[in-house]
Amino acid sequence: MPFSPGRARSGTAEACEERARAGRYDLMAAYCQAHDIPALVTAHHLDDQAETFLMRLKRGSGLDGLAAIPQESVWSGVAVLRPLLDIPKARLAVTLTDAGIPGWKIRATAISDSNARGCALAAMRWQNSD
Repeated sequence: MPFSPGRARSGTAEACEERARAGRYDLMAAYCQAHDIPALVTAHHLDDQAETFLMRLKRGSGLDGLAAIPQESVWSGVAVLRPLLDIPKARLAVTLTDAGIPGWKIRATAISDSNARGCALAAMRWQNSD
């Protein structure tokens, strides 16, 4: 499946992350299309929204880019729904733990401060440390 070229400068870590994201969405959309699934529902949450805003602000995005993650979009003809954008990650983690739901985890890339996403998350942790 073809990768989207992304909006970040070619050869940067951001461009690599965007190509990887596009590849993941391409794969998920292809699966949905092959199985007549009309919508893909993601677990993006409020922390993802803030992280996206900070990363785009750092890159110098215009107003459209600073709008961050939309509640609904379309990828390769498949509706992409994000119903958890108003809920903090900590609340979701407590809810999943309390419900005894197995198999959820935090992305490994979200933990490292060595990439753009990690830097945005580190800034969010520093801001909330007061």
